[in-house]
Amino acid sequence: MSMTAKQKEWVKAHPDRIKRYAAKWRAQPKTAAYFLKYAEEHRTAIRANKAKWQKNHRPYFQEWNRRRRYRIAETPNTRRFYEFVRSKALIPCYYCGRYINGKKAHVDHVFALSKTGNHSVENLCVSCPDCNTRKATKLPSELRFLPQPLLNL
Repeated sequence: MSMTAKQKEWVKAHPDRIKRYAAKWRAQPKTAAYFLKYAEEHRTAIRANKAKWQKNHRPYFQEWNRRRRYRIAETPNTRRFYEFVRSKALIPCYYCGRYINGKKAHVDHVFALSKTGNHSVENLCVSCPDCNTRKATKLPSELRFLPQPLLNL
C-alpha cells in the first residue's frame, strides 16, 4: 500500500508526531512480544537483509568499526587484567558477589562502550555470565545491582 502525495506531505510536516506515535506503539507489551516472535520466525531473512544493508553501506560500517577498535585499543594494563582474571580459580562477580571460575568469568565494561565508556582497567570488572547478559548496555544503577569493590591489580 503506497501513500498519496497528500499523505507524504503530512508525514514530512509532522515528523515529531510520527515519532511519538511510533514510540507509543512500540512500547505496548503485545507489540514487543510480536517483534520477538517475528524475529524468531524470520531469523535467516533478517540476517540476509542486514548483510545486504551492510554491504550497501560499507563506508558507514568501516567508520563504525574503526571507532570501536580505537575505543578498545589494547593497553598493557587491560591485558594484565584479563590475565589476572583467567589465572584465578574462583573470583567474585562484581554485580552479585557470587564466586565463579576465572576461566568462565566475563570481563565486563561497567559503563558500556556504546554509552561512551572507555576500555580501561578503571571501567572493567568481572561478572558472571548471567549478570553480564542481564546488564547488557545498561548502567548498574538501572538494574539495582549491589556493587562489590573493584579488583586491585
